[in-house]
Amino acid sequence: MSDVKENFQKVIKSIIYENAINSTFEARQNYYKLFPETEIDEFPIFFTLSQTGINLEVPKKFAFGLNHFIEYMKKQGWSFNRQNVIDFELSETYGVIQPHGVESGHKQWEIDLAKYQSSINLPFLLEKMYYESGFITDTGEPVSLYKGCKFADKCWAGIDERKPDNEEVKWSYLSFPWIGEKYYKNKILILGINTYEGGGFEYNTQIITEARAELEEGKKRINFGYVFPDGKKYAGTFLWHRIACYTMAIREAIYCDSDDIYGVLNLEDKIKDNRKIAAEYENNSFLNHVKCSPKRDRSNPTTSMWKNCGAHVLKHEIELLTPDYLLVLGVGDNINYLKNNVLDGDISEINVNSDAKLYYTKHFKKPLKVIAVPHPSNSIKESLILDVFELALQAKRIYM
Repeated sequence: MSDVKENFQKVIKSIIYENAINSTFEARQNYYKLFPETEIDEFPIFFTLSQTGINLEVPKKFAFGLNHFIEYMKKQGWSFNRQNVIDFELSETYGVIQPHGVESGHKQWEIDLAKYQSSINLPFLLEKMYYESGFITDTGEPVSLYKGCKFADKCWAGIDERKPDNEEVKWSYLSFPWIGEKYYKNKILILGINTYEGGGFEYNTQIITEARAELEEGKKRINFGYVFPDGKKYAGTFLWHRIACYTMAIREAIYCDSDDIYGVLNLEDKIKDNRKIAAEYENNSFLNHVKCSPKRDRSNPTTSMWKNCGAHVLKHEIELLTPDYLLVLGVGDNINYLKNNVLDGDISEINVNSDAKLYYTKHFKKPLKVIAVPHPSNSIKESLILDVFELALQAKRIYM
């Protein structure tokens, strides 16, 4: 039960912090300065889980940040009743009544909480940020990044022939991050490079859904059934298999006891299970560093794209997604531009002597453990899965 209460504390504080502002991006930045998350941590949020319901007590100065969440949970059948308490001037206290019966109530609360985070709260905040950045119109339509982004002239200078157009125009649209339904539990964010001649709001959701179907069939190399115009079949990529395995490795480390040999044995057993591998996408979030997808040359980003995109967009995506672990695919440009242009805290190198590397930092004052591995297009060594496990375990031991 203590784990459930800890999850409740973590998520409710996140919701308060993220939902307190409902206006402009600038206003949200001002709010962070007035009420840093460290201040929220100084005010206890109390949960009482009983056989009859849930009591939730929140400091009054932050309670308005829960309004949107409470309205959502009411639609799921939950009742929130304000209670009169002695220190009512300092806090808001709610008696939350379970609609699903005594036995299943606490479990259903956690399920509904996860759905709110993954399907309502984070997409809402991301969409608002994208709109304020000029990637979405007033009517909710996508804007071509090479037209709407303020760095477009610099990033696309001299490569007009690589701009997607006509039937390929959706390649130029921003792709929303994939957010698994259970992402909030461990906050594992996977960072790719950019899409390969692809894009659009739903691109990541569509491609991951298709990849999971092939993973469940036992495939490691995912080809989406694609056939080139000349009739040759696409050989496929190990990317989606490795993302799932790396997520599994980090989660196994999080829940591993002091003797890591059992964690290794569990991990080695689980990565043989196709369904478990495919299911790992419910536990992570995925997005790309560079948002543009040029034609040809494997859609490789220009130097200007690397320099500008991370600081302009990725920095704030990470801020909103608030990961605990950031798994970076690529030990070259991807990790280097992340360290130099995106993360706003000092970077500590914890273990960088092997193919997989471990760093520690803070992003907008929030602790962040960063693991970088070679991109699966460059290395498919299965030993990297265990390397990720060992580094995540090391990070847990140091930064509990």
